[in-house]
Amino acid sequence: ILFTGTVCFLIQCAMGTSCPKFEPLAVLGGAIWCTGNMMVVPVVKTIGLSLGLVIWGSANLIMGWASGKFGFFGLKPETIPNPALNYVGVVVAICSLALSFFVRPTVGRGEPEGDGEEELGYDSDDEKLEQALMPPDAADFGQGVINTDGGGDRRSVLSELEHVAEADEQEFFLSKLPRWQRQIVGVVLSIVSGLLYGVNFDPPQYIVDHPAEFPGAPKQPVELVFSHFVGIWMASTVYFLAYAVYMRNKPAVYPRVILPAIVSGVMWAIADICWFIANANLEFVVSFPLITMGPGIVGSLWGVFAFGEIRGTRNYLLLASVFVVAATGSGLIIASKF
Repeated sequence: ILFTGTVCFLIQCAMGTSCPKFEPLAVLGGAIWCTGNMMVVPVVKTIGLSLGLVIWGSANLIMGWASGKFGFFGLKPETIPNPALNYVGVVVAICSLALSFFVRPTVGRGEPEGDGEEELGYDSDDEKLEQALMPPDAADFGQGVINTDGGGDRRSVLSELEHVAEADEQEFFLSKLPRWQRQIVGVVLSIVSGLLYGVNFDPPQYIVDHPAEFPGAPKQPVELVFSHFVGIWMASTVYFLAYAVYMRNKPAVYPRVILPAIVSGVMWAIADICWFIANANLEFVVSFPLITMGPGIVGSLWGVFAFGEIRGTRNYLLLASVFVVAATGSGLIIASKF
């Protein structure tokens, strides 16, 4: 993320008469986003990705939309030509997120398609799905997979397995709580995470809305991308150092996810830069509902075409309904702008 933000900053310096001014308040916005993102792993481990995505996506949508509509935290309230359509569109967008919760993955890849009777519920044993999707020559350890085929150094593999097992014992204490307590913790963390996501653009937008308080500050939100991304980098570094101290300088770092993590960070950063541009041109009351509907739809498409975990007539009909409802909400929100 920081690398992508730096490239964006250099491009802005090359294209403009001067480089965008660094604003500490925008750094706060990045730190807020990173704090919300820290809650994703415990949310997934307590209530699952699908339910967590629905809850934090809805909270993100509502908080971001309300920040622009009502001018929370000192922002200038946004006005739109047709507020009634906007209100209805937001409700429909939330419904599309909620409807996606009922699209449930099937157990394995080799099973015949049916009507969804062998689906995994979100409160059922998630380990069955992991085992069904795991390569036969791999050993599972927490969040990572070590390939034990090919005659590698088995002693190093066993050492890493022991280390990760120790890390899991310390790190994922939430899994030892009773189910109802895990669900409460997961729902609360999802809501808090979504609220933090929903306000992470507020500090940069405050700078744009109050130029008199920030002499020489950028006039466009996208010019604050670098400051925002520095906040993400600083906060994540602090959290990782705290985690390393908590783990007694033996943090669980899984080698196979390093390159995918870098790639996904670049992808996310590019998308977030686009979000900055959307906020400037569409305002929060339009950009947040439109953008927050996207992850659920994309995740469902991955489940159908890449992982083969979403199958069956029931799931396909529900997924089609999600797309129709999302398209309807998008149309209403876009129409409210005119």
